Amino acid sequence: MCLCLLTEIVCSLVNPCVELYFDVDTLSPSSFSAAVHKRFCVYTFAQLYLSALETRGGPRGELYGMKQTALHCISDAIEIDGTSPASDRRLELLVPAAADYMVALSKLLYQYSRDEFAREGDYKHEPIWQGGEDDGGKMLWVGNWGYSLERWAFWKERFEGIGRRLEGVNPVVSEQCARAVLCMKEAEASAKESSVTG
Repeated sequence: MCLCLLTEIVCSLVNPCVELYFDVDTLSPSSFSAAVHKRFCVYTFAQLYLSALETRGGPRGELYGMKQTALHCISDAIEIDGTSPASDRRLELLVPAAADYMVALSKLLYQYSRDEFAREGDYKHEPIWQGGEDDGGKMLWVGNWGYSLERWAFWKERFEGIGRRLEGVNPVVSEQCARAVLCMKEAEASAKESSVTG
């Protein structure tokens, strides 16, 4: 299958998952669970594709697109905060896929952060939180666009904070956040060890 077609498929699957946010308050518990699962599966496919592109040396454009997809998933999930029940529900919908990116690809994403991939000047993602104030949320990340060590550290703090916040609301998502933080720390330690031995 053509690589550019695979990227188009990922994008066509991601967009409906983004739109789920706007209907989150009207979803029944079973529909909400299905929405979480669908989003998780779509981004799992995106993770596998990104990993394959890196391993096999995929075309630059395709690799760029999948790097941005990872960034968008994490940004949309954890870079906004709120204190209302609606914002907690948003976190429950979006955080699992973002946490799984860190569990699956923490070393790769940390390398992007060290390389400051697309730090500024490139395509800037318009977050779905243009209307995020509807649930009392506000954008927390005010730094440059793209991967950076500053943003990596911010993500780690956010996963820690969200994990604590959802501990009594959704223990499963709270545990996913804890695993993401652990994998981020392991990626940092691995990079440090490599720089010493290298």
